[in-house]
Amino acid sequence: MKKIIKFCLLGAGVILGLAVAVVVYVVATFNPNNYKGKIIEAVKESTQRTLSIGGDIKLSLFPNIGAELGKVSLSDFKSDSEFSSVDNVHVSLALMPLLSRQVVVDEVMVSGVQAVLVKHKDGTTNIDDLLAKEEKGSKGIKAEKKEAPGLQGVKLDIAAVSLEKTSLTYRDEATGAQYIIKDLHLTTGRIANGLPTELNLAVGVQANQPRMDIATQLKTTLTLDLDKKQYQLEGMDLQVSASALDIGDLKLLAGGDKQANESVLIAMKGSLQVDAAKESLQLDLAGGLLQSQVKIKVGMNGFSSPAIHFDVEADQFDADQYLPEKAEKTAEVSKATEEKALDLSGLRKLNLDGSLRVGSLKVANVKLAQVRVDVKAESGQVNLAPLSANLYDGSLNGSLGINAQATPSISIKQNLTGINVASLTKDAANFDTLEGKGDIGIGLTMQGNTVSEMKKAMHGIVSLNLTDGAIKGINIAKHLRDAKNVLSMGGASIQTQSANSAEKTDFSELKATFKVNKGVAHNNDLSLKSPLLCVLGSGDINIGNDSMDYLAKATLANTLEGQGGQFNVSGITVPVRAKGPFSNLQYTLDFGVMVGEAAKQKIETEVKAKVQDQLKKSLQGFFK
Repeated sequence: MKKIIKFCLLGAGVILGLAVAVVVYVVATFNPNNYKGKIIEAVKESTQRTLSIGGDIKLSLFPNIGAELGKVSLSDFKSDSEFSSVDNVHVSLALMPLLSRQVVVDEVMVSGVQAVLVKHKDGTTNIDDLLAKEEKGSKGIKAEKKEAPGLQGVKLDIAAVSLEKTSLTYRDEATGAQYIIKDLHLTTGRIANGLPTELNLAVGVQANQPRMDIATQLKTTLTLDLDKKQYQLEGMDLQVSASALDIGDLKLLAGGDKQANESVLIAMKGSLQVDAAKESLQLDLAGGLLQSQVKIKVGMNGFSSPAIHFDVEADQFDADQYLPEKAEKTAEVSKATEEKALDLSGLRKLNLDGSLRVGSLKVANVKLAQVRVDVKAESGQVNLAPLSANLYDGSLNGSLGINAQATPSISIKQNLTGINVASLTKDAANFDTLEGKGDIGIGLTMQGNTVSEMKKAMHGIVSLNLTDGAIKGINIAKHLRDAKNVLSMGGASIQTQSANSAEKTDFSELKATFKVNKGVAHNNDLSLKSPLLCVLGSGDINIGNDSMDYLAKATLANTLEGQGGQFNVSGITVPVRAKGPFSNLQYTLDFGVMVGEAAKQKIETEVKAKVQDQLKKSLQGFFK
């Protein structure tokens, strides 16, 4: 038995020695560079692109099977211009593990990858030929997989991966836009099934539309389970910083130390789990995002038509820094610029269910606090309910619905309680005409392909119940006080004036209900009360055209004392019409009606006095 073992070992040693000798001979005699010309010719024939191999091809067969290439480049289709290039590629595999069906990659090193993707003015790209070949060849992929089922048992084991000095450029010749992924650097430890490995990624993104120059760094631990198709990133440390960013006047510091001409946009930590077999994803992050401190939890099921669940909490967010600036409302701009159609197509395939909470939010210049929004979106229908927040000394609570199918439509149901109306309307619409505090009820629907169409198709009801406020632009009591002198000096009985920001008509209570139809809000129950005035009114506010035509009838109290003098015009009603665009409202007061009312009142008073006097004398005679 011992001799048998001895002879077997000896035989094995001889065989191994012969194998080594053969490997050494092959390495010593085989020169792959002799085939460079044929490789270049084959690439030219099959792709109509020119392959250039600048350095020697180096091979090693023992103890590792390895290959190393120097400078290699590939031209554009039927052109001498360079499409892509690489400075150096080195790959080596351990020889012996291959015999036991294990792929052990000793090292993968790639350096200096450069590629430029160009979209031409006619819509074609400089890789259309390659995509066409790939699509044509993809028809046989399934068959190839069935023919080689044994590959499923191969185990992957990579000692290290290194990718550095990589740059990828996309250029659109029609728009002039250019986007560059630059300075990409990736290093890993050992990558094997079920083995945690450190991963370090650094990459920069540069663009001119919008202008940006940002740098991203990611440190994490990667764990793969190839059998179950599960991938996990634990201990994620993500940081994104910018030295130039064309999103308004962006001044942010989300984490880390602020550098000269650089701000940190994202500094977050967390984890990511992906189950490719079940098509599910779980993301958990916390840290600085833009100017906010946030906690983000996202779950996704289904990769082709994802159903997304989320829970997001942020301490603050200023959305206006990322919204396009409003164009100046001038005649030249409005003529030269056509209104763009609303594009809500991205909502049609959205499947969302989650909650968003923001401590302090600014959007469209409206400032809110303690914002709570629950979102459900499916089949183009997006519902935000409840939608609640604190704002301008009060609160809002209600819902918002968006239907993105066919012609977009929006429905709003909101109750605003204890709101400071002046601050809200000033910030929201730069509309500085109404003051007061109180409640506003909104129930509106609108439909259209543009904002203007939606405004003109608005339907619903808006109600006001305000106290201790004022209508800005005119002081009715003051003008009526001065009316006597104006008329006595031969002045016009009807006077029109533009809105005067220094004037206002105070009220202690204002109530009104507006019925909105086709963008026109009609009101006929306005009731304004103050110690000096009682105003009833009716008219229209044209939301679609930003204008109004409203008639108020002011009935004066016994005296105007307290606003600059006394003028006994008790019970007189004066028409006051507000008409014109919001930007240039005109107020018309009919003093002639006031004179007629005063004369009528005087006559009635004199007649009443005479009747009372005659009645008194008759009664005295009767009793005598």
